[in-house]
Amino acid sequence: MRKQRIEQETTITFNAEEDFALVGTCNPVTLRKMAKLSPEVHRKDGDWITYKVPKSWIKVRPTRVVSESQRKSSSDRLRKINSLRRNPTATAGNPESN
Repeated sequence: MRKQRIEQETTITFNAEEDFALVGTCNPVTLRKMAKLSPEVHRKDGDWITYKVPKSWIKVRPTRVVSESQRKSSSDRLRKINSLRRNPTATAGNPESN
């Protein structure tokens, strides 16, 4: 029987002493990712599978906050790069491209 989305949990457990973490999940998307990344299944209990992974894989990253001026600057840079890719003969320093 398929679990409801609210029941598709993932837990990560590690401590300061050991160099590995345990990632337990019954979420189908996470299960597929873990099956690709980690060959070591620590334990199976029905739908719940726990994988043993290097602790260095565990990261806590806050979302980057970008100001409007940074967003515009990035957009302008990407627009310039994309235009150069479409027309490789037109370069910024080439007076013939204007």
